[in-house]
Amino acid sequence: MSSCSVSNGACELQDEEIPPSFGGICSLKIIKLVESPQLEDSSMKIKEYAEDMGGGDRLKILGRNNIPLFK
Repeated sequence: MSSCSVSNGACELQDEEIPPSFGGICSLKIIKLVESPQLEDSSMKIKEYAEDMGGGDRLKILGRNNIPLFK
């Protein structure tokens, strides 16, 4: 089970992957991976899911220094 602590509108995950259910959050615009490069695979799956659900390219995945990880 995933755990997420929220502060300042950000969710800090305690697990090795981002829950797939995040892809269904229509207001989700950015996933920023600050110190968790192991989350890249699950973040890409969420981005693909959001695009498939009609969100186009609205979800951005950012790494350190706000550098986009996927285009």
